[in-house]
Amino acid sequence: MRSWPHRLARLEYLQAANLPVVAIDNVCAPDDPRLGNARLVQGDCRRREVLEQAGVRDCGGVLVLISNDLTNITTTLVVRSLEPEIRIVLRVFNEKPDWPPRPRHPQHLSAEAPPP
Repeated sequence: MRSWPHRLARLEYLQAANLPVVAIDNVCAPDDPRLGNARLVQGDCRRREVLEQAGVRDCGGVLVLISNDLTNITTTLVVRSLEPEIRIVLRVFNEKPDWPPRPRHPQHLSAEAPPP
């Protein structure tokens, strides 16, 4: 929840739809007013136990919105290992995407990481 303006809007949309929201962050304070009604789980979103504490096995979907592509991809893989059928929205910013994407599996697309 460090640089949050656009992510905060997404949180507000979910809460306006009366959807339960759990945020995972390792910096945000539990009393941060930006959380609204969201429950906060403090920790690293790539860790299995943190995702389980957040209730990933019982949720309808996961939004992975970190500003680091590798963290997002790693988190997505861990979520998928815990709950293979869950819906995942993944934020990826890649300056040189591998387009058109080459399907390797009907549900998976390939992409390459940008150079450092």
